[in-house]
Amino acid sequence: PELIEYIAFYFPGYFGEELGYKIIWYAKVLSFEIKKRIALFPDELDNESANDDYLQFHLGELQKLPKAIISRQLRKDFAHIPTNTEKLFNAKEINDLCGRKVRWRT
Repeated sequence: PELIEYIAFYFPGYFGEELGYKIIWYAKVLSFEIKKRIALFPDELDNESANDDYLQFHLGELQKLPKAIISRQLRKDFAHIPTNTEKLFNAKEINDLCGRKVRWRT
């Protein structure tokens, strides 16, 4: 598997005009562990996913991108966009992270 160096955070529209529909913040991945969901959310014992494996990322300091990456389509949310550091630091819009135009399920 490809090494995950950074994680960037997309904010949906309900975060308001300043943050919404943009990626502004990112952090370096220091390490990660595979943990059961129940270990991460002990107050949710009855959750049907309680015994599923989750990745817990240990991150460095949050940093602001030099320029926000915008979403031209007003996406509610999405889980993951695999990309590389060159695309992350040079993208103008979300689709630039993928290298092609993509359609997201919302």
